[in-house]
Amino acid sequence: MAGFESLRLFPYYLNSRRLGLIADVNFAIEAQHPFVESSGERVQAMRDVAATAQDLLRYGRFPNLSEVVATKDVDGKRILGFVWGVFTFSGAAEAIRRAQEGKPLKNATLKGTIPLAATEYDLVGEMSNDHFFSTTSIGVLKGKKRMLVAGHFEFHGHKVEVFPYIQSATGSHPVHAPLPPELRNAGDHVAP
Repeated sequence: MAGFESLRLFPYYLNSRRLGLIADVNFAIEAQHPFVESSGERVQAMRDVAATAQDLLRYGRFPNLSEVVATKDVDGKRILGFVWGVFTFSGAAEAIRRAQEGKPLKNATLKGTIPLAATEYDLVGEMSNDHFFSTTSIGVLKGKKRMLVAGHFEFHGHKVEVFPYIQSATGSHPVHAPLPPELRNAGDHVAP
């Protein structure tokens, strides 16, 4: 277990495709619809993804990146993991606006300088419009924020390219009402 047993995450960004592969789960196709095509079905599907993401973290499917970096040579490698840190987010609102206007897509970005083991790394990544959790995501994913980021991290010296699958805060930053009882255990089928 990775210390997530009692921690409730409030997701802002969930890559349903990648999380489905890791959990060996087929989410409803609406979870893969672009944010600008939001519907009741997409909301329900993303809640299912959120429950599974919580379980993946709870069952340790994402190792702590600080621990991995402290014990392995990661240079030139792509590592699955999670990290807590202060990131600067930009471009989410513009990305959604461009999609709504039918203009060419432009991804939002995240970046941060994060200490891992005894070294500071410069992390940079992009966020696709398809994976924003809700309208709250657009307002939250701007400026500097302390967030959990889980996904793949590709190391090149002190530079790290981030491929985010989960971006979330904890219970102090809720983004929606509590999940209904029938969704709270939607990810229980994920094996430890």
